[in-house]
Amino acid sequence: FLLAIPPFFYFFNYMPPTSPNMDNKTAYELPYPGLLPDHPLYLLKTFRDRTLVFVTQDYEKRAKIQLELSDKRIRAGELLMGEEKYDLALTVFSKGERYFEQAIETSEAAQTQGQAPTAGMVEQMKRSNLKHSEILMRSSKKFDSSLRSEFDLVLTLNKKNKNKLQSLK
Repeated sequence: FLLAIPPFFYFFNYMPPTSPNMDNKTAYELPYPGLLPDHPLYLLKTFRDRTLVFVTQDYEKRAKIQLELSDKRIRAGELLMGEEKYDLALTVFSKGERYFEQAIETSEAAQTQGQAPTAGMVEQMKRSNLKHSEILMRSSKKFDSSLRSEFDLVLTLNKKNKNKLQSLK
């Protein structure tokens, strides 16, 4: 009887393996953003984030921090879209793409100083950009005409960042 229990649980807990790229989704997980912009202590969080970027001297570490902050902003925008706070989500999406642009600029500055970003970092940035694009395209359907032109600027910045990534080696 005891020998039959492990196979019993195996068959009922077995889940077939899934492809990491099902439904044409990017296999890149965005970090949880923590406090959202509508929280009263969010201002302290942004101050901490800016201070962390400012005091980080190493180019690659700074680019990683900027990339993480970018990912957190995009994820926060996605959560705000779920709460139907479209104005705030648009602002957060825009800030997320600007942080991504700063990460690319930091990596380019490192290249000019002879500190080329690692292949892993460039690959992570490319996957992140694809995930951002995926989330923005999914969110674009929810914006009405009053916010559409501003959202189109965010989409344009995302495409511009994708093109800038090609210059990184």
